[in-house]
Amino acid sequence: MICVNKIWAVSWTRADQYVNTINNILPSSHKNIGRRSPIDFSSLCVSMQDLEFRQQVLDPISDSFCAAKWYNATIWLGSGQTTSCHHPPAHPIGDDFRTNPRAIHNTNQKKEDRRMMLAGERPPGCEYCWKIEDMGRNAVSDRVYKSRIYKIEDLKTAARTPAHEDVNLRTLEIAFDRTCQLACSYCNPAFSSTWVRDIRQHGPYQGLESDGRNHFIMS
Repeated sequence: MICVNKIWAVSWTRADQYVNTINNILPSSHKNIGRRSPIDFSSLCVSMQDLEFRQQVLDPISDSFCAAKWYNATIWLGSGQTTSCHHPPAHPIGDDFRTNPRAIHNTNQKKEDRRMMLAGERPPGCEYCWKIEDMGRNAVSDRVYKSRIYKIEDLKTAARTPAHEDVNLRTLEIAFDRTCQLACSYCNPAFSSTWVRDIRQHGPYQGLESDGRNHFIMS
């Protein structure tokens, strides 16, 4: 598995820590952002607390807006599936990419989800975040964390872009097949050959609730 843009959880107490961390993960052609003067840190979404960011940046676009639907993708070439984050179920890429390579990310499913988000509706595949936000008005879900890694101007651009139009990725995780030496408890045979081997050797798991994909029954 290749992670084109490295994103991980880091806590910064000062803006210069943010710059140093970003410089460490950017390609050389984009490094040394700290040498630009002045730096507009608000455009990098680091000047707000999480709740403030949701209330002041995301919610004015819509109560269900999440930038990951526009700018992030995980793509499994082995199964021909994609999703915008690790919460929604993966869905087929389809055949449109044969004439339009951008359709590998801009699938019909994602475009429908974008339409719903711009209209303030909740795509059902994102129920993980909706459950958290329904816990209270101050609850912060992953749509905040997955949106604030992008510049505020990028979020405004997504909000202005018609849902049916293609957009370019900012972050990408791509897997060429399901070969993996790990068997994480939250994973399944669709993404790990070690899970496949376990089920083939010891048989399917019994008595588990399933979302219909039979991940722990079939290999």
